[in-house]
Amino acid sequence: MLGCHTPRKTTKAVSSTEVNANQQPAGNNTNADAGALPVDYENGQAMISALDCTVCHTLNERQTGPAYISVAQKYKATEANINKLAQKIITGGSGNWGKVPMTQHPDLNIDSAKIIVRFILSLGSK
Repeated sequence: MLGCHTPRKTTKAVSSTEVNANQQPAGNNTNADAGALPVDYENGQAMISALDCTVCHTLNERQTGPAYISVAQKYKATEANINKLAQKIITGGSGNWGKVPMTQHPDLNIDSAKIIVRFILSLGSK
């Protein structure tokens, strides 16, 4: 059985030059709880697909890890939560959602991790 610690894909390092943390697509793209925090939907989705996230997470159903919707419902999109969750993506760990550890992504830079987190947290406002 695969767990979060058994990725099917190779983790791709994403640099801040590959994505622009301040990019904001046209239309209403901010989480209601986040105020003016930008949400880069396109890059958020692309980065999740490029990493091994989908091995353990889906949009609506708990797999090995929590559903993205559950994460969005648990955490408001505040700078403090965005920073905390971005660090969790980078360092991995366990305990918040069960005993299975989340894979660490040490090659992912903090700006890229924040894009992913903002995208996930924005799902709670849709």
